[in-house]
Amino acid sequence: MVKRSTWVWLILFLAVIGSFLYLKYRPAPSAEPTPTVVTTSYLFTEADGTCIRVRIYDRQYHIMMMERPSGGLWTLALPIPGPADQAHAEAGAAQIGALLIVDTIKTSQPLSSMGLDFPSYVMKLTFQNGIQHTLEIGDNTLTGSGYYVRLDRGAVYIVSPDGISELLNLLTAPPYLPPTSTPVPVIDPTPVPSATLQPVTSTP
Repeated sequence: MVKRSTWVWLILFLAVIGSFLYLKYRPAPSAEPTPTVVTTSYLFTEADGTCIRVRIYDRQYHIMMMERPSGGLWTLALPIPGPADQAHAEAGAAQIGALLIVDTIKTSQPLSSMGLDFPSYVMKLTFQNGIQHTLEIGDNTLTGSGYYVRLDRGAVYIVSPDGISELLNLLTAPPYLPPTSTPVPVIDPTPVPSATLQPVTSTP
C-alpha cells in the first residue's frame, strides 16, 4: 500500500513538471501592432514663400496670368488686363499650397504614358522670394486618384485632383472683377404739355 505522503510528493512532482512544460511551450504573446504614421506631403511648402504671379496656359495656348505686388491686390494681366475679384483670385492662389502629393513615380515610365510629353496644361509660378517653378500637368490616372505632374522638368508625381481643378478654373474662368452696373435714368412717363400758340396781331 502506497503511503499518503508518497502520493503528495507525486502530485507535487507532476505539478512542477506541468508548470515547466507550460512555461516552455506556451504561445508567445502577440505583439501590439505598431501604429502607422501617415505623412502628408505637399508639392509646395512654406519654404517657397508667398506666390505673387500665376501663369497658366493649355495646348491651344489659351492663357491666364494674374499677379500682385508685395502686400498689394491681385490684378489680371492676361488675357486682358483688368482688376481681379480678390476673393476668387485668392481662393485660386491658395490652392497652390494645397497640392497634395498622392504618390511619387519612381519607375522610369515614358512621359507619353502619363501625358507629359505634350502636357495638357503648364503653370508657371513666381514667389515673393524670387523662386520660380514650372508645373506640367498631364493625364488623370486610371483610378482617378490624381493628375500626373512634372515639377521643373524633373520629378514626376501624382497630385490630388482637387487643387489642380481649382487652379485650372482660373484659366477657364479668369477671376475678373464684375463691372459696376451704371444706373439707367428713369424717364417720367407724364407727357409734357405743349406750349399754347398765341395769335400774332399786327399793329395798324
